[in-house]
Amino acid sequence: MDQKKIRALLVKFYNGETKREEEEILSQFFLSGEVPADLQDDKAYFLGLQGESSIEIPDQDFEERLFETLQQRSNSKAPGRPKMFYLRITGIAAAFLIAAGSYFILMRDDDLKGFSDQYAIEDPHRAYEEAKNTLLLVSGVMSTGQEDLQMLSKFDNAKDELSLFSRFYETKEMISK
Repeated sequence: MDQKKIRALLVKFYNGETKREEEEILSQFFLSGEVPADLQDDKAYFLGLQGESSIEIPDQDFEERLFETLQQRSNSKAPGRPKMFYLRITGIAAAFLIAAGSYFILMRDDDLKGFSDQYAIEDPHRAYEEAKNTLLLVSGVMSTGQEDLQMLSKFDNAKDELSLFSRFYETKEMISK
């Protein structure tokens, strides 16, 4: 078959302008096996289309039988009714637990207010000193962790210097060859 004609039919096909007979010509060409390398993707596409034509279409009364079956099942008693009852009971129990939990949490907060008032510092200068001491303690703990990180940065620097020696050795090997 003339490849110019095939290429023209392909352009028409991808533009949606082909007739059924022209599409048959393209299918026959791609099924023949003598396809140029630049048209292999098109061959795969047409072989896929050929596989779709072998799909069986259900008989005419399939739709009617489907609707009858659906109608029968919708008229019968649904097996999910007991599930709905348990779902409602579970929802009511969950709402009750949330309400009871909220009540007990709020009551506990009232008890904790007295606890926090017991250790409150009245003098602003003393409160400032306590806050300062606490922050200094946290700062000291944080700085000890950074010392370990400084050791890691020294290790990275040494690794970079060794990579320079490795490059030097590779260059020397290339020159010696």
